[in-house]
Amino acid sequence: MATHNVVIVAMVQTNSTTGTKRSVKRVQRNAQQILRVPSLSSLFISVPPSTGSYSWEFRGDEGVWTEYKSQQCSVSSDDIERIFQQNPQGQVQFTAGRFSYTLDFSGMYQINNKIRTKRDLRRICKGNAATSGLNTLHTASNAQCSWQFKDLDGTWKEYVESASTGGCSVSSDDIERHYQQNASGTLNFRTGSFTYTLDFSAMRQKNLQTSKTRPVRRLQQ
Repeated sequence: MATHNVVIVAMVQTNSTTGTKRSVKRVQRNAQQILRVPSLSSLFISVPPSTGSYSWEFRGDEGVWTEYKSQQCSVSSDDIERIFQQNPQGQVQFTAGRFSYTLDFSGMYQINNKIRTKRDLRRICKGNAATSGLNTLHTASNAQCSWQFKDLDGTWKEYVESASTGGCSVSSDDIERHYQQNASGTLNFRTGSFTYTLDFSAMRQKNLQTSKTRPVRRLQQ
């Protein structure tokens, strides 16, 4: 490979092997010909997770579901949803009046840290303008499907929500709503003192304390 010497003052290039000389010139580029590459940071837009599509509620003494609001406690429903999206198996510490509470996503309950009273918890799709069409679809479909578990005696029983002692924290419609949001996901609920996970992919419910499982099914009505 030949080497060349370029003399800037004379504006001449010389082949070091053959001695051949060639003229060179300096040409100023047009500014429009220069390609400007944007920085990587300008190519990405940070989009925060949506927190407005879900609300978080606890079940009160009379079985009435009440949404978490910052006027009554130190966290709002949106605050809880934001933390849930960061860690769906985590916990939230908050205060309401003179009491402090722990909200447990895995067990889907809140517990009074002093007197140890537990309340059921649920996460539901809001019926706001942005999701009204989606919620209408859920409502129509919920009326056509029921969820059942296979009891110890071999009979199939529908999930029925009940505020009484030992009652279930979710209904068949609640399960269907979660299923439509994520047909391969899971749903945690409580019955009495036990917590269960309902696995939509495996179509089984599992007692998280005893590890016992039962088949579940989804019926078109």
